[in-house]
Amino acid sequence: MILYYWLLGGIIYFISIYPPSAFIGTGLTINDLFFYILNHEFDGPSFITRITHKARITLITHIVLATGYFLFMNYIYYINFNDGDIFMLLQMAILYSIAFYVGYILFLKANFKNNKDDITIQLYKYARDEDELNDIIAEIDEYYINNVPIVHGDVDHAKIIILGNWLFKMELYGAKIAMLDDTELVLKDTPSSTNKHPALSSLFCVEVRGIDHKYPPFDIILPFNVLEELNSRVKTSINTLLIEKHNKIANTFRERISNNPTYKVRGNEEIDNCLGCLYNKASVIIRRNCTQVTNEPNSPPCENCNCRPLWCLRCLALVYESKCGKKIADGMDPLICKANCPTCRAYFCILDVSMIEET
Repeated sequence: MILYYWLLGGIIYFISIYPPSAFIGTGLTINDLFFYILNHEFDGPSFITRITHKARITLITHIVLATGYFLFMNYIYYINFNDGDIFMLLQMAILYSIAFYVGYILFLKANFKNNKDDITIQLYKYARDEDELNDIIAEIDEYYINNVPIVHGDVDHAKIIILGNWLFKMELYGAKIAMLDDTELVLKDTPSSTNKHPALSSLFCVEVRGIDHKYPPFDIILPFNVLEELNSRVKTSINTLLIEKHNKIANTFRERISNNPTYKVRGNEEIDNCLGCLYNKASVIIRRNCTQVTNEPNSPPCENCNCRPLWCLRCLALVYESKCGKKIADGMDPLICKANCPTCRAYFCILDVSMIEET
């Protein structure tokens, strides 16, 4: 039974940090509850004050949850204590070790001078004194009041926020902050984790670096359209090698499907935005056009795909490239290499992709 209490603690911890999207939309997260109890009327116009306040509420939430959980587990072990049960003694030793470690980490975070993600400390790197710091905060707040920020992400502590000349990567107990006039971006490859799901293959991992080294480098993950907007604001433009590579992949893919039959839709028929980038209109569709081709070993036959248009040419090209690029480079015939539809997982070849044509 005690093991179930351990499992319960892990579930509560996970839900407090990564709440389900449905709970976020309705404001029914653990953080929202504590925010309501401690200061539910706080809704001032200051962006910096608001995110600082939220970070501290999150810290208080985790201190209360951790303290309550460890006191509860201590009580459970007290009423079930058996000094002859070595396994129970081992569990208690682990419990107290974790309690000490978590308490130490939360103590460091509570002492904001030691919290490297503290928002005031981050901004102070760009100010010579308190007056200049207040000017920076006023500048950010004014932009926030008069403009719509660019926000990527759902969970509060994982959002990327672009406000004028400032970028905020929100963290649990603060944020990583970069002034874009003092920033260069290094474009990495698509994250290895997203390659497991082709629908996310248009996300890019970017390293944010300070030119004057006022903050340590950190990584952010953005879709292509947000990345383009961020690239237009930094002092040193992003390395475009990977973007050029992806453009080349898209152009090659376009050439390969150029002789395939087109898929006609009525001009008044609404076409959804691409599920990959959420930016471009869907421009290709997968419909089996090929006849049976002699397959090489480990190359499955093409399958029927009945999905409606959901992908732009660029994103589907990246999906195809992630599956077939290396094989084709190693000499496989592009007609034989198969990829999966990102939606229904049906196998398709290059002959099965049609451009959408409005009539």
